[in-house]
Amino acid sequence: MSPQAFCRFFRAGTGRTFQRYVSEVRVARACVGLLNSDRGVSEIALEAGFSNLSNFNRRFREVTGYPPRIYRQMEGRLHLKEAPLLTSLRPNLLTPIVRVPAPHTVSKRGCQMAKAGS
Repeated sequence: MSPQAFCRFFRAGTGRTFQRYVSEVRVARACVGLLNSDRGVSEIALEAGFSNLSNFNRRFREVTGYPPRIYRQMEGRLHLKEAPLLTSLRPNLLTPIVRVPAPHTVSKRGCQMAKAGS
């Protein structure tokens, strides 16, 4: 299956792009880290799969509606209406999340998977 065919299949089945899904999974993992530890936001972002703190902050706010520090201060007390994308991804954010493999990237032009370094 070609990368383009996979992306069409994925979007038809999930209603979201592969890139969006990966961001949501990574943000959900970061939410768990923010609520269950006192580690720094940048450390949690790196562990969740974000290589750029600015991108992490942007994606986190896009998915949850709040910046990471505010989310942590609220201790995750968000109403389900306030974070529909996050709750649709994981009904219970405290369940384990499978880490998305780092060697794959998704380009802005579409859903093209490429090995890192090639």
